[in-house]
Amino acid sequence: MSSSQLLAAHPFPLIRGGGLFLLLVGLSMTVGAAAPRRLWASFIAGAIIASTVVALTAIRLTAPLGRPTAFQLESLVVAVFIEVIAIAWVGSRLRAATERQRILSILVVVAAHFFLMGPAFGPLVVLLGLSSVVNAVAGLRATATPWLAFWVIDGVLKAGIGGAMFWYAPRTTW
Repeated sequence: MSSSQLLAAHPFPLIRGGGLFLLLVGLSMTVGAAAPRRLWASFIAGAIIASTVVALTAIRLTAPLGRPTAFQLESLVVAVFIEVIAIAWVGSRLRAATERQRILSILVVVAAHFFLMGPAFGPLVVLLGLSSVVNAVAGLRATATPWLAFWVIDGVLKAGIGGAMFWYAPRTTW
């Protein structure tokens, strides 16, 4: 079987776009941590750039791998919808909490929404969800370690797994 046949048969045709988005967001998180006063500006800029790049390249990234199913697209939409609601809920519940608790709790929510994206992006995004939940919960428990360390680890996880999804995963089937 040729490599083009393997690509055409991929069970997760959205994997490259999702990987590219995670790679860019993870890099923005990591870069932003180098200048903590600009952390949020870097993160927001990274998310906007990632969304724009993926929106502009989604068809080109997905087409060689096949067409996503309706269920894959629906799982992606539902995951993002639930994430937005959960972040708003956590934000309102933790208004009086420390910055550390708010940020790491939001990282838990973001990590959890990756489980819902499994049908759209495959097992690597579930691995990212699991790794990121463990990281954020460790950050909530290890109060002597600055929260920024866990933010950087989260960014590295997103960039690393996103890069694997973008560059390597499409070349194989599961």
